[in-house]
Amino acid sequence: LSLLLPRDGVSHRFNPSMRELSGIAPFGLTEAVPAATEIPEPMCGEYKTKRFTVTPHPQGGFSQILADGKKLFAGRSGYLRGVIDGKDCQSTGRIEAFRLNGGALRLVEKGQIAEMAYTIRWHFNDACPEITFDMELCADGRMIGRKSGDIHDPFSAYIHEEKLRMILLPALREERTGICDRPFACERTVERYVQGYYLAAVTDGSDGIAVYSEGGVCLDREDEGVCSIPLAFAMHHIWDDAQGTINASMISQDNSGVHLMQGRYSYRYAIRAFADGMRDHQLLHEAVDFAQPVFETRYSPALTALTIDAPGCELSALFTDKGRLFVRLYDIGGEGCVAKIHLGGRPARLRCCTMLCEESGDWSTSVSIPPKKIMTLRVG
Repeated sequence: LSLLLPRDGVSHRFNPSMRELSGIAPFGLTEAVPAATEIPEPMCGEYKTKRFTVTPHPQGGFSQILADGKKLFAGRSGYLRGVIDGKDCQSTGRIEAFRLNGGALRLVEKGQIAEMAYTIRWHFNDACPEITFDMELCADGRMIGRKSGDIHDPFSAYIHEEKLRMILLPALREERTGICDRPFACERTVERYVQGYYLAAVTDGSDGIAVYSEGGVCLDREDEGVCSIPLAFAMHHIWDDAQGTINASMISQDNSGVHLMQGRYSYRYAIRAFADGMRDHQLLHEAVDFAQPVFETRYSPALTALTIDAPGCELSALFTDKGRLFVRLYDIGGEGCVAKIHLGGRPARLRCCTMLCEESGDWSTSVSIPPKKIMTLRVG
């Protein structure tokens, strides 16, 4: 991890491994790249980049995606399904393809599910292993989830399998373990619902598939090998109870009543296949990069490069106090590490501190960070 420190004391994050996920060139110390140019591709049964081979499904979504020659899915994936107005519905859409500068591929699907229009933009960029998609749903007040008007209905309103969701059929074995992030940690789980802040993944011990989010994500391990990403839910006993009391925030400006998901709703996720050799904390590192992207900037001689070498650790804070520079690191790999920092290309001196920046101990060019600990270091 590297950062650029302007002499005015304001920090700008720099991560050389981060790639802009919609076709722009890899991140680096160069001038910002202009917005990607879309060139329409002829309709065909298969689209390729150097890394990905994509086969669209005639009714929307994908029949198959190969990443570096390896199958991601065991059947149709990338389509929508949900119980809408009491009926189990599936999406139907049509895909158009566009080639971006640098050879990246964008597939745009426009379709409907229960007469609700949607647009999904899929991005395939050889510079990174993630497949990103952003989706826009035009909701028109329909009930989404198991239909009920009874506030005492014993059926839980939060059962994910009834919601509007993105369906995936990963090419994994049946025995699967979930991976998700927690505050300052990663966790493995056997629960049906794999829920995290930025990361939710499943692995069969050899291969896996991860979903990254900008904040709040669930991967539902449904029956017959299906995994899904819950997106939307709207019902009377959530948005408006059986007694007729109305949540004031849901009343339209003209006081005409409650609107159950009325208008346009946007979603953005990334899907990433991985092998078992990839550590859980590496997935989380990528997920955070997805949620908090960085962009190219012109290099300035007024910037000093600070490089942090701390495998298995994440940077949670970089700040100054009374003219002193501090970094705060936490171990997420569960194994601990030795942290080293270079300032302007030279080894920096480090000194342990409390959370209140009270210094203690001797100066050193390396500091051991114990497993699952948070440490504040002064950089000298």
